[in-house]
Amino acid sequence: MPLSMITRYEDITAVELGVLQRQYEKSFFYQSKSTQKPSRLAIFDFDSTLFFSPLLSPTIWHPNLIRVATAESVYGPGWWRDIRSLDLGPFEELKKNAWEGYWNEDIVQQARDCINDADTMTVVLTGRRYHPFHSLVPAMLEAKGLHFDLVGLRPDPERVSDHQWEVKSGQHHLTYNLTSSVFKSTMHFKTSFILNIIHNIPSIQSVTMWDDRIHHVRKFREYLDIVKSTAVIYSGDVIYVPGIRPKYNPGWEENVIRHIINTHNKALVEHVQDGSRNGKIQQRLAWPTTVEKEDPLGSSSEMPLKLTPLPAATVVKLSSESKEKLCEAYKCYFTQGPKANGNSKWKGCGGEQPQLFADYVYLSQRVIPSDDIAAGSVGAQVGVTVKAYSNSAQLSCLVLKVKIDGLAGNDYLLPVYYKPSEFYEIFKMKYVNWIPVKSEKGLPIHFKGKIDYEYKLGVVEKTTVKRSHSADNEYQQQQIEPKRIRH
Repeated sequence: MPLSMITRYEDITAVELGVLQRQYEKSFFYQSKSTQKPSRLAIFDFDSTLFFSPLLSPTIWHPNLIRVATAESVYGPGWWRDIRSLDLGPFEELKKNAWEGYWNEDIVQQARDCINDADTMTVVLTGRRYHPFHSLVPAMLEAKGLHFDLVGLRPDPERVSDHQWEVKSGQHHLTYNLTSSVFKSTMHFKTSFILNIIHNIPSIQSVTMWDDRIHHVRKFREYLDIVKSTAVIYSGDVIYVPGIRPKYNPGWEENVIRHIINTHNKALVEHVQDGSRNGKIQQRLAWPTTVEKEDPLGSSSEMPLKLTPLPAATVVKLSSESKEKLCEAYKCYFTQGPKANGNSKWKGCGGEQPQLFADYVYLSQRVIPSDDIAAGSVGAQVGVTVKAYSNSAQLSCLVLKVKIDGLAGNDYLLPVYYKPSEFYEIFKMKYVNWIPVKSEKGLPIHFKGKIDYEYKLGVVEKTTVKRSHSADNEYQQQQIEPKRIRH
């Protein structure tokens, strides 16, 4: 059992109990229904379980940017601690339509059923922090008509830090979360939370949880089994909810990341120039203007961070004519997918849907130096021959298996339709039924393309001290030329 899991009430520290008890006593259940004696505790995760929470799409962003943007206290508080990760538009407009299109309606209905059951205490339990989400998540649930007995945001920290950011001495580095956490992890918080609820409401005999992350599902099942073995409860179950993203919205993603980078730059420059310790309270986006006038890839040369397209993979880029011909020929095989395999993942559920890409044959997920690419150097024209198309029960996608003319022995993938969030999963697919194209009459199988790199938006770190002209030239010569990208 991981140390971050708390399986005995006695193991919760006094500080942790104080935080949890204050949270419980502020709840609707404690203040309005404390005389009731529910026998069941129903716990719903928020992100990608009840709500289609956005994350950064691997079709847009360089892997290194995704890594640092989701890490805490690097280019901001960190995606899951940043109010902008749920800042989806003008607040009053979203509130009026109850964040329409962002809810997992099947799970919402199950939550309603639990809420309406007098024998069930129903809570939302999430690793999203009380600061800054205490003013947003409850409003989202309220607008949807979901009146939970308790909204369990991780109360960690309970108050806003006096210093929102600082620079370590002699380093261009920001620390955004200066108030130390009470709980070691979200798992530590959630398991402590459950035991504290059971301690306060001893009539609870069973616990049911809904969660989207399969590794959390396994851990919680193990945890509830241990709690059952102590006779604190008599039954426990964890329901796996396949995680779903909202509809693909690259413009929104770029606007949010641009805002995060710009505010980070501003904070860093002010610190370097003024030596100030007191930071700025995190700002919301300027809605309803979602597309700013400035070039999203542009930035002053004085700024420490700059968004720019960076090479992310080695590919064969199809010509416009080849892509058009390919899409026209193979589109029907994607649209026929639901009837062919009966897979429920193909059915629309209000969230993310497969998009048309079909730009690249992927030679490698790494950036290979031009002279080392087996198919030819960058810019070389090559022929592509389609061997088969996919019929996968695993993913909602259409992928072509191809070979590069003159390059024997290896097959490569040309993704055509797929969900942007599942980009990397395409290259890990198992149990794919590959249907040979030679059995299909009149299906074009030969295309043209050129060796190139796929470019995705990343961050170039710059110094706050202006470079000399010669240093800039030397730096630029070391980089592969940045390019514009298309979504």
